[in-house]
Order: sequence, then structure tokens, then C-alpha cells
Amino acid sequence: MLEPNLTGLMANQIMGKYQKPILLLNKYEDNGQLVWRGSGRNSTYSKLVDLRSTLLDTGLTEYCSGHPSAFGISIFDKDIEQFKQIVYNQLNNMDLSSCYYVDFIWKSNRVEQEQATILELGKLDDVWGQGLPQPYIAIEHITVSANNLTLMSPNKSPTLKITLPGNISLIKFRSSQEEYKELYSKDGCVIINIVGTCNINEWNGNISPQIYIEDYEIVSKSAYYF
Repeated sequence: MLEPNLTGLMANQIMGKYQKPILLLNKYEDNGQLVWRGSGRNSTYSKLVDLRSTLLDTGLTEYCSGHPSAFGISIFDKDIEQFKQIVYNQLNNMDLSSCYYVDFIWKSNRVEQEQATILELGKLDDVWGQGLPQPYIAIEHITVSANNLTLMSPNKSPTLKITLPGNISLIKFRSSQEEYKELYSKDGCVIINIVGTCNINEWNGNISPQIYIEDYEIVSKSAYYF
């Protein structure tokens, strides 16, 4: 059994990894009744806007208290199977993949023309915060090949780097060798769409535009690339 004061922290970690709604519950005995209690968490980018209300609407929670995406919850053991069935029926056909509201959508062949925009937004790094979120950029149909894909610090802090024309770098932190292999093709290419934020890379007095990848999707793969 997980320590009660750790359920919220652990639920956050699991939700952060998979970007899906999660309930993390422990089974207890309380005044002679068996109950399931713990924490619920939902991704900021989920299409399910209010997870807490969805669970309250089952009418089977002892309590479900907190914010729409972060709350404590309790369900009597006698109701847990019916609760699970109702929630399954409601969410089974819902697309729970991450949904990002972006400020710009660029085609990959036009990104080089947006160097100035990336640099200008990157300069405002200290401005973004609560109430003024950092703008998201979507870039579509990026060609990833062996020539422009690098895995930096593979054994310590794996970081993906995809280099685009105009010396623009796409950077994904907390990557892995498995992720690198998924995008790597010796003779072909992988086409991806990405969502990210604009930043500035400064090294030895040189400044270049870069985008931190928040998420990406693989559109297609080709065995040959010319």
C-alpha cells in the first residue's frame, strides 16, 4: 500500500509520463466499511476538461474534493465495480490524447523564414508565467533523417536535437535511446509534427533560434530518402 501522503505526488508523476487522466487509490477499512481513497490527476492538455465533475456525476463517490484536474477522492468498496464500469463507458471512446492550443502553425519548409519570430519570442522568456502562458508553436511535416538527428548526452541526460535549415534547432529534453531509434532511419526518413516553445541558444557569443519540443507525433516513415 502506498503511503497516503504520497498518492498525489505519485499520481502526478504517472500522469506526467503518460499525459492521461489517472486515479491512484488505496483500499482502507474505515469504521467497519471498506473504502478506496486516493488522488485524481488530469493533464493540462487533456480534451477531458473537468475530470472531477465527470467522476462526481457517477453519483457513487463518498467525496471528490479539490480542483477539476487535481483532487482527493473516496469510493465505497461496494460501489467500486459499478463506478469503474460507468467511468469506462463514458471515457472508452473519448480521445484522451494531448490537445494543445497553439498560437502559430508553420509548415516545415517555411520555418527558416520565421527565425526572427523565434528569436523575438525567445527574448520574452522571463515574461511568461501565470496568466500569460508561453505561446505554443506547431510545425508540420518535418523530415527527420540520419543527417539532421542527434542524441546528445545519451548515457547521462539524453536530449534529442533535430537541426533545420537556417541553423534552427528542435530540442527535446528527457529523451531516450529508444526514442532516438524510433526516429532514426539509416537511409530513409521519418515525418513528424511537433508542438513546442521558442527559445534562444547562446554559445560563445553566437545566438541561434531554437524550439523546445513539448510533444510530437509520427506522421509517416519512409525506407528511402532522396
